[in-house]
Amino acid sequence: MEGIIKGIVPKRDEAKPSSVQPVIKGDVYFDLIENVPKLYIKNKEVDVLSMCSHYVARNNGDEEVNMISFVYKEKGITDQKVIFINLTTGEMLN
Repeated sequence: MEGIIKGIVPKRDEAKPSSVQPVIKGDVYFDLIENVPKLYIKNKEVDVLSMCSHYVARNNGDEEVNMISFVYKEKGITDQKVIFINLTTGEMLN
């Protein structure tokens, strides 16, 4: 399975320094075809530390959430980051 993020994404907050700008639409691509998940942000592969897929449905099945989350760090940077991607809507939370 591979995916390209589309849909609702948070807007950039101009008050934040450029080093902490949120990831925006079109910046994220992930590949789950191989044994090790790959995550690309702004066309650069990042180190995936953890990946988890979540599917949650209510008892009546009317509402469901299909999400994938990545804990990652960018090459050369020690800080770990987390991104959640709603696979149904394309919404990203980071």
